[in-house]
Amino acid sequence: MFTSHFFSLSVPKSPGGVAYAREVLSPDWVLDYWHPLEKAQYPEYFAKREQRKKEYLKFYEQHYGKPPVEHH
Repeated sequence: MFTSHFFSLSVPKSPGGVAYAREVLSPDWVLDYWHPLEKAQYPEYFAKREQRKKEYLKFYEQHYGKPPVEHH
């Protein structure tokens, strides 16, 4: 007959653990709010990222046009 132990061992990231499948992927816009000193640690990455953001805005405007200007 099988009996369970009075203290069952559970590893947090294994199936049944409290942290299983809880890996959170941060959205891209979070990097826009980094402090400049944090960004300075990765200058090549953030330079390429800014260039890609400009390219995306150019693509977006070519594909969809400029957004309408709202007057209040």
